[in-house]
Parts: sequence; structure tokens; C-alpha cells
Amino acid sequence: MALGEVRLRDWFRVIRREIAAGLALGSILGAIGLMRILLWQGFFNTYGQHYLLVAMTVAFSLIGVVTFGTFAGSCCRSCSGGSDSIPPAPARPSWPRWST
Repeated sequence: MALGEVRLRDWFRVIRREIAAGLALGSILGAIGLMRILLWQGFFNTYGQHYLLVAMTVAFSLIGVVTFGTFAGSCCRSCSGGSDSIPPAPARPSWPRWST
């Protein structure tokens, strides 16, 4: 946005891409969480009789959190200007040179 490559009229395309990226990342993490719970249940019987409900809850929670977290994070970065809005560091003061 700061470079003028994205205009306000492109909001739908930007939102669609961010949600797609969030769904992809969330699905990967959700699958990892699901497999981890199923493996631990198989080896150690850790989660009890409702292990499948726990696994599905964790998987869908990860998908939702990552999807909307990615979207909200990108929205805030683009609205605030991202790293371009951070002012540059002040110049180092020139110290007096003492002649010896």
C-alpha cells in the first residue's frame, strides 16, 4: 500500500489471498495437531474415550485461529504502513575531536 501497488479497489483480492494463505497454514497445523493427538492416544492412551473429539477441536481451532490471525495481522500491517511507518534511527552525534 505504501508503494502504491495495492489500491483500495483491490481489497477483495487482498482479503481473498490472505484468507487462502491462512486456511492453508491453518490446515497444515491442524493436521499436525490432529495426528499428534491420534498418535499419543494410540501409544499412551492419554486423552481417554473422547480423544477424537479433542483431536477435532484442536484441529479446527488451529485452522480458525491461524486463518483469522493471518488475516487480522496482515490487515493491521497494511493499514498501519508496516515497517515503513517506523522512523529511521537518529544520526549518531558527532563527538568533539580532541587534538593531542
